Amino acid sequence: MLKDINVKYESDEGFFNCPVVRLSQLTGRVFCILDYAVGARTKFGEGRCVVKISGKPDDDPSLHRKFITNSKRIKYTLDMLRERNALPYRVALRYDGHQYYFDECDDNNQG
Repeated sequence: MLKDINVKYESDEGFFNCPVVRLSQLTGRVFCILDYAVGARTKFGEGRCVVKISGKPDDDPSLHRKFITNSKRIKYTLDMLRERNALPYRVALRYDGHQYYFDECDDNNQG
């Protein structure tokens, strides 16, 4: 069966076939950025960024999650990580009272 070999339909309208989490749920946590896509349209507007994450780079796909953001600071960091071929990358999510941003985490040895 297709489900036994992990073949899943992914809608043309969606990005990453996994559950959505809120940034507020991730604040203060360390996770791995696996991938991201830009251009998502939500009820809040167009051009949003969808970020696929997991606890570890080799986690089972059933554990993957995604969040949606329009943060310029997060988008810039994601672009820099992709430009440097640094994905997947472990980060900690922080909130300074005005905006969310990624911070380094101590265990960032990719390997």
